[in-house]
Amino acid sequence: MKRLIMVTLVMLIGQVGLMAGDGEEISTADPFTDELDNSSIVQEESCGSETDVIKGGEQEAAPSDKQAASSAQQTESVQTNADTENADVENKHERKIFVTAAIGTAGFINLKNSNTPYSMQYGYVMTVNPFVNGRLIGDLTTDFNSAILAGVECGAEILIGGNSYFTPFFGSGLGLAAARGSGKSGAGITMSTSGGAYLFRTDLYQVNLHGRLLGLLSPIDGKYPFSYSVRIGVQF
Repeated sequence: MKRLIMVTLVMLIGQVGLMAGDGEEISTADPFTDELDNSSIVQEESCGSETDVIKGGEQEAAPSDKQAASSAQQTESVQTNADTENADVENKHERKIFVTAAIGTAGFINLKNSNTPYSMQYGYVMTVNPFVNGRLIGDLTTDFNSAILAGVECGAEILIGGNSYFTPFFGSGLGLAAARGSGKSGAGITMSTSGGAYLFRTDLYQVNLHGRLLGLLSPIDGKYPFSYSVRIGVQF
C-alpha cells in the first residue's frame, strides 16, 4: 500500500514538472526577434516622420517660391520702368523736331529805312544730338514801310555744354532771300551767322535768346544789304 502511494506521488510530481516545462515553452519568446521587430517599427515611424517633414517643407517652400517670383517680377518691372525713363531722358533731344518762333528788334545796313525795323522768324529746329541742331527757318525783317528783307534759310547750330538749363550756341546758314529799299529791290543767296543761348533746354518748352547778322550776296543799288537783329523766341 505504501509503495502504491509513493509511486502515485512520484507520477503526480513528474506530471507537474512536465506541465511547468510546457508552460515555459509556450511563454518563452525570442529576445533577438523582439528587438528586430521593435527596430523595424521605430525605423518605419522615423521614415514616416521624415516624409512628413519633407512634405511640409515642400508645402512651405512653394509659397516662398511664389513670393520670390513675385518680388523678382516687381523688381524687373521697376527696373524696366527706370530704364525706360532714363532712356526717355537721354533720347529726349535726339533727332527730335521742334517748332521755333521768335521776334525782336532789328536794323539795316546799306538798305534805307524810314521806321524802326523789327525781325521775326518761324521754322523748325531738329536736334541731331545734344551738341548739334539743324534748322530750317523763314525770316522776315521789315520796317513795315519802305524796307524789307525776307528769306528762307537752312543752317546748323553748335551747342556748348550739351543739354543743360543754360546752353550757349553759335550757328550759321545759307538761304535765299529778297530785299527792297529806297525804291529798288533784288534777290539772291544769303549767308548768316548767329549766337546766343537756350534756356531750359532739358524741358520740352525752351526759350532762346540770340543775335543774328544776315547778308544778301546780291547788291541793290551797288551795295550789299545786311540786316541785324536781337530776338527772343520759344521752341516747342
